Amino acid sequence: MPMTRNQRGFTLVELLIVMVILGVVGAAFVSALTNASKVSQAQAEKSGMQSNLRAGAGLLPAELREINIDGSGSDLVSISPTSITYRAMRRLGFICNAPSAYQMVLRNTDSYGLTLLSAPHDSLVIYLEGDPATTADDIWDVFATVSTASGSCPDGAAATVVNLPGSKAVPTSDLQYDAPVRTFEDMTLSIYSSDGRWWLGASSNGATMQPVLGPLAGGDSTFGFRTANGTVTTTPSSVRVIEAVLHGETTNAISKSGYDTRQLNQDSLKIRIRLRNAP
Repeated sequence: MPMTRNQRGFTLVELLIVMVILGVVGAAFVSALTNASKVSQAQAEKSGMQSNLRAGAGLLPAELREINIDGSGSDLVSISPTSITYRAMRRLGFICNAPSAYQMVLRNTDSYGLTLLSAPHDSLVIYLEGDPATTADDIWDVFATVSTASGSCPDGAAATVVNLPGSKAVPTSDLQYDAPVRTFEDMTLSIYSSDGRWWLGASSNGATMQPVLGPLAGGDSTFGFRTANGTVTTTPSSVRVIEAVLHGETTNAISKSGYDTRQLNQDSLKIRIRLRNAP
């Protein structure tokens, strides 16, 4: 007697049901992965934005706190809600010789700073003692530079010879042995627009503005200036406190939850910098 085999398989309806179930599960899985990717991207964008703001919290006080304001003037050159131009002190050294009123010799040892003297871009602030018996005539005076060369001090120690322009003479009679001298460059910090975004930028001695941190929400990021009693001022010599409000933006639009509409996320930082070298 011939053997029979049960050849019953899946019906078309059963296959369709399985395909529908697999499609629903697959769509849910892909959606979950997509949303997880959006959330991960959002976290990375916000982390980058907050890292930028933390950089601003370190940069601005380090640059601005040492600004000097005294009876002879202010290291603040100009101020506005979006820009600060100031003399940034870069190096401290000592004069070991002054062959003429237009040439200063700076000892290479006991010279401290982040950058070397760069003439004619940098300038000198020289301490003039005047009468050693009184402090009433002691001042720091500013002199431009023309060029530098290698040289030596009277005791044979290595030195840098700094040549000054003939437009302003150093009163050598007011110089004391190893008189302190500081070098500075004119720096500008500015909240400016470039390529459709806003940035905090820096420029040295009038060079092209370079972005330091950002992007920022331009209209909401500002500088403010106050006197010793907290009054708002626009006069550089009256400034005792500098305020900076930075509103950071993510570089790209993000979705916070993975389901909502993508948009630029913002965070803010407010810094108050009290000038150390101001009365």
